[in-house]
Amino acid sequence: MKIFSYICISELIISLFGIINYKELSKNLISTTTDEDFPVFREQILLCTDLTDEAFSYLIKSINHTRDKLSFKNLSSDKIQHLIKQVLSLSVDNYNLLRENFANQHIDLLSKNPDKYIKEFDTYEIDNEDLQLILASDRFSNSQKVDVILKVEKELIIENVETSNKVCEILASYPTLDVDYAFIKNLFSTANHTGNRLKIFNLYFKGFSNLNIGELLKFLPNPYSSIAIKGKRPEIGITDVEKELAQNLLSIKYISSKKELLNKIKINTKTK
Repeated sequence: MKIFSYICISELIISLFGIINYKELSKNLISTTTDEDFPVFREQILLCTDLTDEAFSYLIKSINHTRDKLSFKNLSSDKIQHLIKQVLSLSVDNYNLLRENFANQHIDLLSKNPDKYIKEFDTYEIDNEDLQLILASDRFSNSQKVDVILKVEKELIIENVETSNKVCEILASYPTLDVDYAFIKNLFSTANHTGNRLKIFNLYFKGFSNLNIGELLKFLPNPYSSIAIKGKRPEIGITDVEKELAQNLLSIKYISSKKELLNKIKINTKTK
């Protein structure tokens, strides 16, 4: 026998929860069965806009049932946070509805299962803003962020300075990857964080030709860009990264010599 036939379930929910303490009610799980009207009842609770956000936060605990599709666009942002945490599974339908109607909360959904997202990466639409949010999220590990960087269209990475800088920051602290020179060159041309670009230069140095080295150095500010100009005598700092840079360049005779002083390194470039 159907338990709620011919009854306006939304009105019943409000009436019922006005009588029963929702904190107590939340301690009892609603049946997960698909029989009778339980699926409809669960959905009506999840989509009830008349419940206060506080009541909703308690009552949703009584629903031990995930949904890969739900028409939740009329709910408040606070209710959506609870839905993501308790009910919504990672699916294209849920992702798209969140992305279209609730600022940034689609990234919270991705964060529930980053490995599944990465495995199914091509099925989810992503733009530069989405990419920035993923790379800034502490719910994605560095390794997972690197997977995203390798899979995403490289045009999105070099679309603006902020994204390029973030990618440089991640790659500068990660073991070398199988990336081509064109990608590194584009990163250098768009990013403006000198320290991370120097770290990347050192990490991938062995794969660069002399032509590559000159091109990359010219994307850096002075005094580093001067190293690519014959006859110059630039002075750089004496950090570990700069010491490694100078040694790398000397090791392949890209520069004539270097001299470490108290607080700087003097670079002698070639004259011919």
